[in-house]
Amino acid sequence: MAALLRAPTKFILLNPCSEFAMQEPCPQELSIAERGSEWVEDDIEDFTENFSKVQPHGGTPLVDHLERIFQSLQHIESKIVLVVATDGKPTDSFGYTSPQVDRDFENALRRVQSKAFVVIRLCTNDDNVLKYYQQLDEKEEFNLEVLDDYTDEAREVHSYNPWLSYSLSLHRCREMGMSCHGMFRFLDWLDERSLSREEIVHALTVLGVAPEGSSENGEKSALFHEDEEWRSFCTLVDQQQRSSHEELQEKGVHFQGFYPWNPIHKRTTFLIDVLSLKRHGTRRALLFLASGSWAMLLVAIVAMLVKLLWGKC
Repeated sequence: MAALLRAPTKFILLNPCSEFAMQEPCPQELSIAERGSEWVEDDIEDFTENFSKVQPHGGTPLVDHLERIFQSLQHIESKIVLVVATDGKPTDSFGYTSPQVDRDFENALRRVQSKAFVVIRLCTNDDNVLKYYQQLDEKEEFNLEVLDDYTDEAREVHSYNPWLSYSLSLHRCREMGMSCHGMFRFLDWLDERSLSREEIVHALTVLGVAPEGSSENGEKSALFHEDEEWRSFCTLVDQQQRSSHEELQEKGVHFQGFYPWNPIHKRTTFLIDVLSLKRHGTRRALLFLASGSWAMLLVAIVAMLVKLLWGKC
C-alpha cells in the first residue's frame, strides 16, 4: 500500500533479528518511498528480501521505541501516522509486564500523540491483550485507532452500521490511519456507534455513492429528520448503485470482481445495503430497539422468578 501511494513509510522492528542464531541478520529499520518515488521499486525489492527473514520473538518494548520515535519527530511540524503492530502488552527490556510498565507506556503514548496519530493493529487472539488495548482506546485522553483483524472488525461495524459492507479496502484505509483526517473521521466511528443520518450522507459522499447534491443539504434539512425524505434518498442511492453496476456490465466488468467481499454474508455485495439504510434511524427502528430492551428486561425478570421458585422447591 505504501508503494502504491508513494507514501514515505518506515518500518521499525521491536526486536533485532540478530539476537537469535537461528535467524539471518537483517536491518532493524526498513523503508519505502523515503528516498523518493523513483526508488520505490528498489525499496520493495529490499524490503521483501529482508522482511522474509523476520520471525516474531522477544518481548514488547514499546516504551523505549515510542520515546525514541518522539525524539526523532521534534524537527517535524506536521503530524505523522504511527502504526503499532503488536501481539502483546507493553513489557520492559526483560520481557516482563507490570503496572509500572503500563504507566510508562501511557506516558510515552501521551507524548508521542502530540506528534503522531496512533493506530494500534492487534495481531493476536489473546483476550487479555485485546481487553488491555480496548480499555486504553476508551480513555478520552487518548485519540487512538485500535484495530482487530478484518473479520472481527467487520462484525463490530455490522453491529452498529449494518447498512455498510465493510470491505477490505476500508479496513486497509483504517490501518493506514486515514481516519485521522477530518474528511475520513467517520471511519473511526464505524465500530463504535451508529452513524447519524448527517454522518451517513457525508460518508456516502466521500465513498462516491451519494446522489448528486445530497451533500449540500443543511443539518436542518428534512432529509435528516423526515422518514419519507430519508427513504427517498435511500432509493436514489439504490438507483445509483444499480446504474453503476449496469455501466460496468456494459464495459464487461464482472460483478464479483469489482464489488467488495462482504465478510458477514460471505459473498460480494453492493457497498451499501439499501434496505438496512432505509431502516436506519427511523421511528420504527427506534421503537424496535426500545421494545427489544423491554423484552430483555422481561426475560431477566422471568429468569429471576424461576430461580427463586426453583430454590423454594
